Amino acid sequence: MLSHCMAVLYRRYATEVDADFARKAVRSIGRLAVKIEDAARKCVAALLELVSTKVSYVVQEATVVSRDILRKYPGQYESIISTLCENLDSLDEPESKKSIIWVIGQYAARIENADTLLEDFIFSLADETYEVQLALLTATVKLFIARPAKGQELVLRVLTWATKEAENPDLRDRGFMYWRLLSTNLSATKQIVLSENRIGLESENRFAMEEYIGSLASVYHKSPQQFIRGNFKPRILELSPALRTPIDSTGLETNSIRFAVWVAMH
Repeated sequence: MLSHCMAVLYRRYATEVDADFARKAVRSIGRLAVKIEDAARKCVAALLELVSTKVSYVVQEATVVSRDILRKYPGQYESIISTLCENLDSLDEPESKKSIIWVIGQYAARIENADTLLEDFIFSLADETYEVQLALLTATVKLFIARPAKGQELVLRVLTWATKEAENPDLRDRGFMYWRLLSTNLSATKQIVLSENRIGLESENRFAMEEYIGSLASVYHKSPQQFIRGNFKPRILELSPALRTPIDSTGLETNSIRFAVWVAMH
């Protein structure tokens, strides 16, 4: 009951004149839907109402949080997709563009005019930010996998641009990777690109992983015990002598002499 009241409250806040305050209210509706499943339906209804206002910054923020909701609850709340696709003209920020492109690519099999929607973004592909370009690259591959007849021309155009004209090395590498996958094994490409396995950390594990930042554990999103065989013994750096015990003048002088000798020898 409390979550429903919060959704209604955030819905009212989202209609405020202050743009920053309204954006934060819309973002809070999305967080509420993702964290509390029972409140998700009420939050989605509130987002649909907010999108219908046609206010640019509200529509853009609602698009971003709607993507997160669709990721959290795959196969649910797909009714919001058509409403989002009807408001593409209101999107002019990279984050909102990237979000709607992900939605179009992920649900290309359900969106009848997915090729037309993506083509509108591809028209200005070279002028878009890196994040939007990368999202378009993946979305066109998803469209081709879902609807080969409609996506063949678009995916060829985008892959050609990514491998021959793109200046960003990450875009080129991703383009070559998709091209080789599509030309060798379409079923493997489908498993990789449309994989439902989500890589991430649960909130309760994030603080525990902070001590492994800078190691392979932060890359794999796993603790060392999960991918290192045998007995794992972490190495802990000893405290500096300055932190362990006070150093008297004699000890400081001795250390200075040792350092001077080491420098002379090396």
